[in-house]
Amino acid sequence: MERELAVDLSHLHPSVRHAALLPDCERRQRIRADRWIGYPRALAALDRLETLFAWPSKQRMPNVLLVGPTNNGKSMIVERFRRRHLPASEADRERTPCYACRCLPILRCCAFMWRCSRRLVRRCLRGDDWRRWKDWPYPCCGKWKCACW
Repeated sequence: MERELAVDLSHLHPSVRHAALLPDCERRQRIRADRWIGYPRALAALDRLETLFAWPSKQRMPNVLLVGPTNNGKSMIVERFRRRHLPASEADRERTPCYACRCLPILRCCAFMWRCSRRLVRRCLRGDDWRRWKDWPYPCCGKWKCACW
C-alpha cells in the first residue's frame, strides 16, 4: 500500500495502473507475454481470414498468403484466428476447422507440405499407426526445384 501512495500513476491508462503495482516478477511476466495489437492492417487480415473461413465450399476455393517483414505480427494474426476456431470433439470424430503450420526460414515446398500433412494425419491416426507413420522421412517431389531437390 505504501508503494501505491508513493507513485503517481496518473500518466497510465486506468486499466493498467494495477499492473504497475505488481511485484517485479509478475510485471516481467506481463511485459514478456504476447499482446494483440489491433492495428488496421492486422484487423483487415483477420477480417479476410474470417471471410475465407465462411466461404461456401466449391472446387477452387479462394486463399490468402500472409507475408511481411520479421516481427510484424503475422504469427499473432494467425494465432488469434486459430484460437477463434478451436477443435471440437464429437461422438464419432474430432472436427478441426483450422490448422496452423509455421514455415521454415528457408521455404522448401516439400518440407512445408510434409509438416502440414503430419498435422492432419496425427488427428486421424492413433497409437501404433501414428508411431509408424511419424518416422517416415518426407519425400521430395522434385517438381518445383525447391531447396530439398
